[in-house]
Amino acid sequence: TSLDLPKGKYIDEDVSGFVLYSEFGAIGDGVSEDIGAILAAHNYANTNGLPVKVDENAVYYISKIYQTVTIQTDTDWRGARFIIDDSGLRESSPDINLNVFKVAASAKAPSVDLSSLTSIEAGCSNIGVAPGVPMLLILRDANVKQYIREGANANDGTAKSDIILVDADGNVDPNAPIMWDYDQFTEKKIIAVDSEPLYITGGHFTTISNRIDTKGVLYCNRGISINRSGVVVDGLEHYVEGESKNAASYHGFINVDTCANVTVKNCVFTGRMQVTYAGTYDIGASNTVNLKFENCIQHNDILDTSCWGIMGTNFCKNITLEGCSFSRFDAHQGVYNVTIKNSSLGHQCLNAIGMGTLLIEDTTLYGNYLIVLRDDYGSTWKGDVIIRNCTWVPSQGNMLGSSCSMIYGKFSGYHEFGYDCYMPENIYIDGLTVDDKNCGENYRGVYLFHNITPAR
Repeated sequence: TSLDLPKGKYIDEDVSGFVLYSEFGAIGDGVSEDIGAILAAHNYANTNGLPVKVDENAVYYISKIYQTVTIQTDTDWRGARFIIDDSGLRESSPDINLNVFKVAASAKAPSVDLSSLTSIEAGCSNIGVAPGVPMLLILRDANVKQYIREGANANDGTAKSDIILVDADGNVDPNAPIMWDYDQFTEKKIIAVDSEPLYITGGHFTTISNRIDTKGVLYCNRGISINRSGVVVDGLEHYVEGESKNAASYHGFINVDTCANVTVKNCVFTGRMQVTYAGTYDIGASNTVNLKFENCIQHNDILDTSCWGIMGTNFCKNITLEGCSFSRFDAHQGVYNVTIKNSSLGHQCLNAIGMGTLLIEDTTLYGNYLIVLRDDYGSTWKGDVIIRNCTWVPSQGNMLGSSCSMIYGKFSGYHEFGYDCYMPENIYIDGLTVDDKNCGENYRGVYLFHNITPAR
């Protein structure tokens, strides 16, 4: 199905310096379909390098999405609301996996000859090629499988891959190094890095949840994907109405993918209902270098166990949470460096596997364990764990007889994950309060580790 875009009232002589959705026919009454006008407005803005603004007090209604709206210029959504109505979505709907908005790079990927790059070692400081401009580089060897998941969601793994940030001289960002040795590559992909930041400001979004009776695992997108480096999202709010336990899951309202240097701050997210067949997220990130969430909150209770963990990530490097209140931080398929400061983590707490430094500081953590090293990916952390001035409130679910464990993991030695698995090299604890007053009358204290390698 094609969308007949409105031509709008915008004329070349307009000197306002920005684009309004109403200039392209948006009604903003909360009932009339506005996606066509929004798409046309951003297309015009992208072509002419103009920022986009909303109409004050408008309520933009979006249901059927024939084409994702591409954002390449600053966008100010303050003063307006958006309703994304998924109630009519069907499993066969062509737009079930179309995000409403995509923040895309305007810069073109540099033309760089990578033919001389035939192998590389983990931790290598320079790729041996000077691209002349900063760039992101994806390295992949599909002949080697990693993150071969164990357990109820077992799979055959994913191709060995790295995403690195390279400067004009070919130097690799030392805080996000190459994680693996490569004897060969099946893919070397260059991603452009825009030199100027792009700002997404404000916006009150409500998703009316889908009502698909999936009878199995099915995921939707229908949010905002960020595929451009140097993006700042400030003041966005997302809420959810009409959830059902049997409905399709969501990957996340905000999804950050294949980019670098993204900051999300002063935003409100929603913990989604734990549906029958799969977890559903409000925040997702993959293949991202330098991702920061600052002063962001979950508007519903971070201890509400009827809601799934709000955040899931894969293949990221340098993730920071500062001043945030979320039900969970989760790094599924590996992360390099995590920093969590001045924050609160709720009932699903902190889950991770990876490398580098895992730093938790001035933070309150709830849940069964202080840290869960995910056993479905080998309970591996190759690096240091640092805990400073934190409070842990273990839940009753942690109880193993008469004690509870700070760090959980489980490793049988019988499963091949595609990499060697490690215990943390060093664990530094400098100021930790364990609020264990609700752990029961037979409680005897805290173990540092769960029995990670039980007798086989």
